[in-house]
Amino acid sequence: VFTEEDPGMALKGINLVRSAWLSGVLCKTSPVQIIDASWFMPGAETTPQEVYNEGRIPGAKFFDLDDCCDKLTSLPHMMPDQDSF
Repeated sequence: VFTEEDPGMALKGINLVRSAWLSGVLCKTSPVQIIDASWFMPGAETTPQEVYNEGRIPGAKFFDLDDCCDKLTSLPHMMPDQDSF
């Protein structure tokens, strides 16, 4: 839900923006940082890194969910401790 008063952000704390707003912000000096944390099911024909290398939002950084996780648990993609992050 976007508001007339704030066409970029839906609500404070919600990480959803309109593409036109993002395009305008990325053309300026801005603290906004785009992170590509794409992920595919095991056995997929491609990897998130390959998709990132093929094309992304300009300036986006790749974030590997499989690499940045708690490796001491058998559960996938659990948040690592602060030192590991």
